[in-house]
Amino acid sequence: MRFEILYRYKVILWDFDGVIKESNQIKKKAYAKMFSRYGNYTLEKILDHHYHNGGISRENKIPLYFNKFVGIHLSPEEKDKKCMEYSKLVVQDVIKAPWVPGALDYLKSNNDKQRFVLITGTPESEIKEILKRLNIFEYFQNIYGSPISKVNAITNELNNGIKVKDCLFIGDSTTDYEAAKSFQISFLLRETEENKKLFLDYSGPRFYNFKDFYESN
Repeated sequence: MRFEILYRYKVILWDFDGVIKESNQIKKKAYAKMFSRYGNYTLEKILDHHYHNGGISRENKIPLYFNKFVGIHLSPEEKDKKCMEYSKLVVQDVIKAPWVPGALDYLKSNNDKQRFVLITGTPESEIKEILKRLNIFEYFQNIYGSPISKVNAITNELNNGIKVKDCLFIGDSTTDYEAAKSFQISFLLRETEENKKLFLDYSGPRFYNFKDFYESN
């Protein structure tokens, strides 16, 4: 089936992990490596929170996990050190991770027909480095990463003259969906085996990979 939804909109708001790269499991494994020393019960609580809160920055998650689940309050310096530890665990593996099938082809074939905006919970400096090393940096007209939230990123785009009716948010987390919904922006779910349970009540459009959009009836 050919889905026309991708081509109805002038502006595509992209998440990164799980939408462009198959990198969600990499992030999960990094948290597991960081927190496994604190016991299985603590680790299960942390991974459960991570699962239900995809798209939220590590800069928020890491101090929360230490404070709420481990019982350690991190100083600002300690938080920065832990975030750097996490970054070292994930960057190279994210770059090497498989592409979501068809995502790179869609990015390359755009030819400035649509405005592409990347909105991710990854720190902005880190995601820009990743995009440059993947040779896709130039495909995005704007790039937002933490500490800017997804809601604030969308607000900035709208304040710069982008219209809600022209936007489509492609995401795979409830954070993505809630950000889009808060502005009544159309949402396209990239569905995976991992996020199916999170979207049982979601009735909007969804897809498994971008090749779906190029298949003919």
